Amino acid sequence: MSSRIGALESLREKDPANSLTLFMLANEYFKAERWGDTVAVLRDYLARGKDEGAAYRLLGHSLRRLGDADAARQAFRDGAATARAHRHDGMAAELEAEGEA
Repeated sequence: MSSRIGALESLREKDPANSLTLFMLANEYFKAERWGDTVAVLRDYLARGKDEGAAYRLLGHSLRRLGDADAARQAFRDGAATARAHRHDGMAAELEAEGEA
């Protein structure tokens, strides 16, 4: 386990609702190709707070790598809707394209 992941896991234990820590941990899990951990943390993150679209991209790619194409497409679609609601039209278009792939 990388020291960065360990540090973030420790921070999460101290403050499980800290959305920044959750997003950073999910990103590190993603880089480490720990797809199941990435999905679990992102679902926790999305249940606790608001995202503007970026978390859905990581979620979709992780689900795709786990072989759950339907859930991945839905994550990309949800992310596109969220990004569009925050006026991130470029991100929304990218997520929509991923959802159609």
